[in-house]
Amino acid sequence: MRICLLSDFFLPQYGGVPYHVLWLARSLRKRGHKVTVVTTTPGPSREDGIPVVRLRGAGVTSSLLFRQRRIAQVLAEVLENLSPDVAHAHHAFSTLGTVTPLAAREVSVPSVLTNHSIPMGYMPLKSFWRVMSHLGSQTIYKSLRHYDAIIAVSPVAAEYISDYVAGFRGRIRIIPNGIDLDEFERAGEGRREEFGLDDEDFVVLQVGRADIRKGFELGILVTSLLKRLVPRIRLVIVGARAFHDVLSDLSRALGVEDNVRLMGFLKRDKLIRLYKCADVLLHPCYGGESFGIVFLEAMAAGIPIVSAGGDGLYWLVKRLNVGLYYERLSPVQIARGLLRLYRDESLRRRLGERGRRLVRIFSMERIAEKVEFVYREVIEQHEEAR
Repeated sequence: MRICLLSDFFLPQYGGVPYHVLWLARSLRKRGHKVTVVTTTPGPSREDGIPVVRLRGAGVTSSLLFRQRRIAQVLAEVLENLSPDVAHAHHAFSTLGTVTPLAAREVSVPSVLTNHSIPMGYMPLKSFWRVMSHLGSQTIYKSLRHYDAIIAVSPVAAEYISDYVAGFRGRIRIIPNGIDLDEFERAGEGRREEFGLDDEDFVVLQVGRADIRKGFELGILVTSLLKRLVPRIRLVIVGARAFHDVLSDLSRALGVEDNVRLMGFLKRDKLIRLYKCADVLLHPCYGGESFGIVFLEAMAAGIPIVSAGGDGLYWLVKRLNVGLYYERLSPVQIARGLLRLYRDESLRRRLGERGRRLVRIFSMERIAEKVEFVYREVIEQHEEAR
């Protein structure tokens, strides 16, 4: 099968969607398929041996508003040259998410969409977002209903996308994000001295791209609340490069500059080793997250999770019982959760071991198998309709 994966967000850009697309491409290739990635992100023409077609001049916002038809024409030419059996777009609310069904219909290729996102404040403001989705479904996002199949990474992501595709004939399937577990084997064991950490430290890890939703400042505030009770607490923040100066100033202002490490971006293997060195993953979020690949990474490393907010995070952390989840973004409540895990090593170990067992449900091999089933279904339907 010839498969085209399309995403405005791809390597060398950092984030959950870029890695999901890469891992899916790898797994589909292992299953014997020919995979090509099409993206608007600048970069090399191959990633990990996978061909990448990079479209120029297709900025996400400007193209959504003003150039959909032109980008669709360009993409149709790309698809005609690649001649895929199926086109699979990732992230509905972006340029390629909206133009892929138009371009695919132009060259008679079945199309699949995976919705990865929800907006900030979706759960408490559903009425507002339903009005916005009605407007969007009649304007810049009206093409979404023309996909042959729609996948969502979580129940809340499925609920959100359903408001945009009222005319969609099929059902929305829930296939979660996956993780490449082989990476955790290849990366080797974590050694704290590699990161300037001691065995006596209580290492709390925060990981995420530079996005205000990720709540990095809450991690620093919680660290200041715990400093007296947990003198060896070390908050290690990976990512958030654009916020480095702000977070550094905040650490100094709260008197925890010696307890906070700002590491910027790390290479994938080094990040995995850091996960294995940590005691807890901390992930407070202001909303707009439907899944959280960092949770799968923490589970694969065998460490528990403390999470708060995030709209779509409850179903993964709380229902799987791999950590502590708080609906409210209360620094005091989060601090109590971390203190509980600090004082109860056996609880940390039980939650971490449970996560390590359950993460195999989300192995990219299993996810790729489910996605491949959707491909075969839409290809069969497409052939029957001819």
